[in-house]
Amino acid sequence: MSDSAEPNPLEIARARKECVERRMQRWIPRLDETCNNCGTRLLGPYCHACGQPTKHFIRHIPSVLKDLMEGLFNIDSRILRTLGTLMFRPGRLTMEYIAGRRARYTAPLQLYLIVSVLLFVSLSWITKVSNDLVLTTEPGELSIGPKVTPAEAAVDDLKPMLATQKTEPTGPALPQEKKPISDDNPLDISFGNGPWHPLTNPIVISALSPEWNQRLNQHIATQGTKLKAVSKDPRALIEQSFKLAPYAMFFLMPLYALLLALVYVFKRRYYIEHLIFAVHMHCFSFVLQIVYLGIYETQKLLDVATSAPLAVFLSGLLFWQFFGHLWAQKRVYAQGWIMTSLKYFFVLLCYALLAAFAVVGIVLAAVLTF
Repeated sequence: MSDSAEPNPLEIARARKECVERRMQRWIPRLDETCNNCGTRLLGPYCHACGQPTKHFIRHIPSVLKDLMEGLFNIDSRILRTLGTLMFRPGRLTMEYIAGRRARYTAPLQLYLIVSVLLFVSLSWITKVSNDLVLTTEPGELSIGPKVTPAEAAVDDLKPMLATQKTEPTGPALPQEKKPISDDNPLDISFGNGPWHPLTNPIVISALSPEWNQRLNQHIATQGTKLKAVSKDPRALIEQSFKLAPYAMFFLMPLYALLLALVYVFKRRYYIEHLIFAVHMHCFSFVLQIVYLGIYETQKLLDVATSAPLAVFLSGLLFWQFFGHLWAQKRVYAQGWIMTSLKYFFVLLCYALLAAFAVVGIVLAAVLTF
């Protein structure tokens, strides 16, 4: 009786074989199956000619959602591994990618898009004027201060009047203030017969057609009105500047890689290697900025003053951003500390000048497009 109750090894082996065959049938096609895309005979779950998988999305929804979630978690795990290597071992990620070990890490362009979007969204959120702040502008100055209640505003309005009544001199009258600019001429442009006007005294360039001259004067009137509004509330201009900043950074990266190619010209490396390093270093700086902005916003929301340990931590972030770049550059290009430091500071100075020109361009583009 006890012998008959024992499991049969042959039956166990047969059951395991059937289980394996069922699993294999889910992923490995039959030998006579061909790719639906190019007609090549299939040897596995993917076509070796065009790369199309044999699994089709036209199936039950739970199965499709399962594949999507698996792909999502796979991307997340690669991002975490990529960020860990990027932040704590500067330069290692670039060396791994150049050496061909790329499957375990997120692609440089995808990483840059994710990190840059997070950074500029954070900047746009933090730089917005909160409800407890109000922008006050006067001709030629801009200040940000706490919101003033109507009663306090009334008292503040009376203070200059009282001071004037007490200290007003008995001498000759002061000159009158300048007449406000007309709405038809918000930029206060004058030439030829008098003040500029889009209809009565427009700007006419002989090289342009009448239609383009009309568009030019309309554009001047539109931009003048916008600038007049910005002098009272510059938030629209600031928001437009932050919208254009990612485009400027995206064009600065190839220039940074070009600077690296110039200082390391005798290394005989491809430009794409310098570009990969530039992408990784920008992502390195962006992540540190996101951490810094997160701490700043948390302090602001909790109304917590900066403590000594927190100040040390923030100083450490700034130091790591500086030294991490230097360490990564030494690791990737394999030169001594002296030569690496000289080249690092030269590239940093040139990049700072390019960034300054980029800031000016962003402001000008924001003025023309906001």
